Amino acid sequence: MPPQTYTLAGQRINRYDLYEIAAQMPDMQARFLRAVHAGGPLRLAEDFSGPSAIARAWVALGSAFHAIVTDRDPEPIEHARERLRERHPQAESRFHAINDDVLAARGTVDVIAAFNFALCELHDRKKLVTYLRHVLMRLDALGIFVADLYAGPGAFVPGITEQEIDYEDEVIRYEWEQVEADPINARVRNAMHFVLPDGKRIDNAFTYDWRLWSIAELRDAFREAGFRSTEVYLQLAEAMTGDGEMLVRPVSTDGSPIDPEDLDPDEDFVAYIVARA
Repeated sequence: MPPQTYTLAGQRINRYDLYEIAAQMPDMQARFLRAVHAGGPLRLAEDFSGPSAIARAWVALGSAFHAIVTDRDPEPIEHARERLRERHPQAESRFHAINDDVLAARGTVDVIAAFNFALCELHDRKKLVTYLRHVLMRLDALGIFVADLYAGPGAFVPGITEQEIDYEDEVIRYEWEQVEADPINARVRNAMHFVLPDGKRIDNAFTYDWRLWSIAELRDAFREAGFRSTEVYLQLAEAMTGDGEMLVRPVSTDGSPIDPEDLDPDEDFVAYIVARA
């Protein structure tokens, strides 16, 4: 059964479109992955891919770019295929989907991404390290794995954060709710809600039960899995070149403490952790 649709700015959309509008920047994220790799990567795997927005942006970069996406749920994968067919039909043959667990993902690639806090779906360290070892097996010799996390003083504080998003002269209200938080066991339950311009409210469009890993825990797990080095980034780009290429800078590499000027301890933040094969 296809996902329920709604009308926004004269278009028929579904909850995956709302997710992309509210929580992702796929074009920027695809370019960030290329910049961090720094070796002209062409092959991307997006694990826990959901609607596969980053992979769709990746194959849209040019005819040499290929992507493999993996997700257990067939619904977002079918959504991804439909949106790719509508917006970038020339890229369909370079977009490959696996409807299965991420441990079934195959194919050697330059970059593997697990964004949208996907590693928090893995609730214990043994499963986390098993997955990371599988990632390392799929990476080319100079490949990278990139994941994101949220952290900061509010990471384990229940509550709702609201944001108004302008979309083609209409306004969507997006609510991120941390329903429950257990700082002792590092577990959180979260939900995403939307209110459309016509007043239609979509509660629990997405819900999550996560083990909220810390950056230090992830870096340690990367080392145990066999990765050569790790880096932490707090923004997608420091600057852009005249050619539209991103300039990126890690705030921390292995063995280097973060500069206090790079992070306000009183602010919540999203971090991108890069592990190099």
